[in-house]
Amino acid sequence: MMAKKGGTRHIKSLAAPRFFNIHSKEEMYISRPNPGRHNYDDSVSLVVPLKQLNIVENYADAGKIIKEGKIKINGKVIKEKKYPVGLNDIITVNNKHYKVGVDQFNHISYNETNDNDSFIYKVVGKYKAPKGKIFIRLSDGESIDATDKAKDIYVGDSVKINSKKEIGEIFKFKEGSKCIIVHGVHAASTGKITEIKPGNMHIEKVVLIEDDKGNKFETKEKNIIVMS
Repeated sequence: MMAKKGGTRHIKSLAAPRFFNIHSKEEMYISRPNPGRHNYDDSVSLVVPLKQLNIVENYADAGKIIKEGKIKINGKVIKEKKYPVGLNDIITVNNKHYKVGVDQFNHISYNETNDNDSFIYKVVGKYKAPKGKIFIRLSDGESIDATDKAKDIYVGDSVKINSKKEIGEIFKFKEGSKCIIVHGVHAASTGKITEIKPGNMHIEKVVLIEDDKGNKFETKEKNIIVMS
């Protein structure tokens, strides 16, 4: 009996999540991001944005400049080709900074920014650690010490952090808050939360949104990130 095959280093473009924004007729395979940061459906290997931003012509060249330490993610030099890059991360290359977002088709997008030391992530978990410390788990997969501000932070809120993992502003998940939709048919839309409908064991929490054009719609709470 043959041994079970381990995880593959690449995936077929046809099977890649929509977020990857890969054209199957142009590329048969795409690099699979390593686990650990972001959800699989919301992240790509670091080599991918370097090619999509036309910084390099192919993945081999992308791998070379990554190994040379020329790329930073959120202010930290990354030398791992399959390092997962996802929503609200900031890629720094050639003294330019690109914030990772999502477009209306649920594809990864990049917006040049001058703010390269503040990152907004959604709080997806909160727990007590040893010695009475309180940690929060963020949408990028990282957990950080929030003991000093724990009483003000709840799951669903967003926090602005810097490259030192220090918490700055807290954006509350409440009616009246501004948010961006990152999944679903309204992806990339921004608007204001007008109502929050509680969920239960069988029904997910839903929010009503009024977008910047005055259109009103509802979406699942997990589809939004509060931004202000």
